[in-house]
Amino acid sequence: MPIYQTGGYQVKPSAVDKVKQAIQEFVQYVQANEPGTRMYLAWQQKDDPTRFLHLFIFEDAPAQARHG
Repeated sequence: MPIYQTGGYQVKPSAVDKVKQAIQEFVQYVQANEPGTRMYLAWQQKDDPTRFLHLFIFEDAPAQARHG
């Protein structure tokens, strides 16, 4: 059974660009190296660009554990 997980956080305004770059690199890494992660998406909040939300869908509990 798939496991859905979300994570949200806020960063300092001065860190937004650095965080966006890190997210892009991390999403690519997860997609290439974690076959048990069915989906990994990240969004930046439009009305407050310092806030981010991530969605993970893991194949099962072992896939979730491998990610963490």
